[in-house]
This record gives sequence, structure tokens and C-alpha cells, in this order.
Amino acid sequence: MASIEVRTLKSGKTVYKAEVVTRINGKKKKRSATFDRRCTAVAQSKKVEKQIKSGDAEAVMEKSSTPKTVGGAVGKYMSSIQFELKSTKKQLLGFCARWSV
Repeated sequence: MASIEVRTLKSGKTVYKAEVVTRINGKKKKRSATFDRRCTAVAQSKKVEKQIKSGDAEAVMEKSSTPKTVGGAVGKYMSSIQFELKSTKKQLLGFCARWSV
């Protein structure tokens, strides 16, 4: 079941939190996201509910097991580029990938 919560940030901006809650194998699972517009929050919650009803509830409600870090993004960038990096840029990106938390 989905719910939309209106929240006000410290800056005074209004945001909308869409939360979908379901039970999978007797365990309660939640998935939420925050949006700038109410219509986007409603559309996203309907999309997730539709995926759950189609029978793909476990895949939809599972969160990714790998944390998203700057180092991961830099590593993905370095492996996806099609050309050879120059030495300075390669060293700088390698430093960022190793030392980011």
C-alpha cells in the first residue's frame, strides 16, 4: 500500500515522500523516495505497486546491496570510457577512488 507524505524542509521548500509498504514471506518491507512534485510521487508509487501486483515483489522491494560511493562512481567512469586517460587525470581519479568513503 502506498502513502504520500508532505514534508517541509528547513529552507521552507515542500517535498513529497512516497512510501510503499508490503509483506513478503511474512516480513514487512518498505521502499520510499522523496520528490519535488506530488504528481511525480504519485506516479512512482503507482509504478511500484503495479510491479508488485505483477508478481515481481521481491525484486522491486529489495535495495541494492552495494553502497553508492564516490569511489564506486569514479571506478565505473574509468572502466566505461573508450579512450586512454592521460597520466595526470588517471592519477587524480585513482586517488579519488581510493580515498573516498
